[in-house]
Amino acid sequence: MLSIMRRQLLLVFQVVLTVVTSHDGSVLQARATAWKTCIQEQSGHKATPSIRAAFCIVSGATADNPSFAHVHIYKNAGTALNNLVSEACKVRNGSYAMLRSHKALEQAVQRFSNRLLLFSAQRNPIDRFFSVVAESARRGTLVLPVLSKAEELKDPQATLDWMLRMQSRPRLAQREVHFSGQIQFLIRSTGKLASNPRPWPIQYMVDMRNPEEIRTMWHILVGGSLYPLPDLRGRHRKDTEYEQCLDSTSKECERATDRTRQLVGWLVLESRHSTAMMNTTILTKWYPEDSKCYQAAEQA
Repeated sequence: MLSIMRRQLLLVFQVVLTVVTSHDGSVLQARATAWKTCIQEQSGHKATPSIRAAFCIVSGATADNPSFAHVHIYKNAGTALNNLVSEACKVRNGSYAMLRSHKALEQAVQRFSNRLLLFSAQRNPIDRFFSVVAESARRGTLVLPVLSKAEELKDPQATLDWMLRMQSRPRLAQREVHFSGQIQFLIRSTGKLASNPRPWPIQYMVDMRNPEEIRTMWHILVGGSLYPLPDLRGRHRKDTEYEQCLDSTSKECERATDRTRQLVGWLVLESRHSTAMMNTTILTKWYPEDSKCYQAAEQA
């Protein structure tokens, strides 16, 4: 009986060891390099006006034991990965902070240099488009022409097809930052268009579809220990601007909410509801740079 238990324990240990050591982060590093190279090859782009980065300062940080931060690309599992940093920071007994400006992140990069580990997450541009539209519908931040078309057509697929053909993504992004491309969240701000944008020096790029990569990133952040991966579920919908508006007495909120409540069901779709023509428009006209960088990263 004792021999059987020993064999079982040995098997468990070998499985755990395999999980930890077979995913060393090299794929995530290659993907980050591909994104940075691709961004530098783009032109005529500038960073998003706002940026967030979940940041953990590790006491006595060194190149081998760095502080770390997640550069938040909206709609790329950002809230869950911010939670990852927060939980890892507790394990490392670090100090957690949310950086909310390009200046703050730039100062952190300059201050810590090679003692700072930066990572981010990529997402298929088609999947992200539908997630962005759904988020904007819930928030009530879509432009009036889209809302009016939704009311007219009462068909989500037809409405989004019309939006892709008739609306300007950069113009939408000026009203709702979620419509910005993924590369724009990874560009260091200069306040103007750049012929050769400088990317943030990210070292790892996680693909949000792959739970094992999230686990790998966790082990990297906590120093390779066997702490269990915590629950990283993102915010509840009650925490979104749309849901906050539901509880507000503001007349402006009341008007926006009444209309949004009617339209949410007509605008929230998933990529599986898309058409080949819509996918082509998303990849070639709305997010061609993201598509190029995402493809390069997948091949890295």
